[in-house]
Amino acid sequence: MSNHRRLCSAAVVCIVLAACSPSPAGSVDSSASGSAAPSVSPTASESTASTPEPLESVVPTPLPTPVVPTDALLPNLVMEPLAEWRVEFRNDRRLLRVTTIFSNYGVGPMELIGSRADTNQPTMSMTQIVALPGGGTVQVPTPVRAEYAGDGHDHWHSQRVVTMELTPVLDPGTSRFGSKLDFCFFDNMRTNAAIRGSPSSGFYRFAWCGEPDDLTVRMGLSLGWGDRYQWSFEYQWVDITGLAGGTYTLTATVDQPNDFLETNDTDNCTISRIQIPAAGAGQIIVVEDNQVPCST
Repeated sequence: MSNHRRLCSAAVVCIVLAACSPSPAGSVDSSASGSAAPSVSPTASESTASTPEPLESVVPTPLPTPVVPTDALLPNLVMEPLAEWRVEFRNDRRLLRVTTIFSNYGVGPMELIGSRADTNQPTMSMTQIVALPGGGTVQVPTPVRAEYAGDGHDHWHSQRVVTMELTPVLDPGTSRFGSKLDFCFFDNMRTNAAIRGSPSSGFYRFAWCGEPDDLTVRMGLSLGWGDRYQWSFEYQWVDITGLAGGTYTLTATVDQPNDFLETNDTDNCTISRIQIPAAGAGQIIVVEDNQVPCST
């Protein structure tokens, strides 16, 4: 949902937490999202007003629908061009694999806190933490849930984060969809050091994705940082078994349901036009890469 549709949607008191105190950025744990090292720019300015608080101090509490000020420091989720294309054969299936990266190019961090009352609840509710100028935050409930993954990743995942849709150019009425939808995202690749307020070191960490018995988890992206999800990771594919060779478009979208507040919902997509070879022959040929407007 766009910022204009959701800002100041209810005339109730805005719940603002205590002002954020700057926290030292820790080292980046890349064990879950590939080995690409972030490119660090020594000239990037450090963010102070929107620096997140330590995990233990941001446990969300039940909230009424908040009023979000028009000057709130919202994130902007952007899908980067797709990369590292592969075709893999596994258990008699033919899989199209690709690396995805989505980034935060907004004016404030993208942060979610998950919580549940006890371990008998299989999922967590997810709350977006929106930073305010000069310090403080607003907690914004979302329709998203988090669940503990049983797919070999062994941490909590926020649902409905990234979608992939493969469509034949000559038959746009038929599509196949990616298997990986749910993510625990964190700072594992610096994608745009030129963004004002981008920290030189990542803040959000893989360790915060949690253990099975945790009651709270945290995930997020700092300004100018992205989450890289490598082509070789489990479920990072579109099943193309039986698919004829030809020209296709693969569209990857972050936050397709518009579950999160952002400065811009129209830049959440990237599209690649590719040539897929006939079964068992050749490699993927990328014809064109574009960032495209998304439906809002």
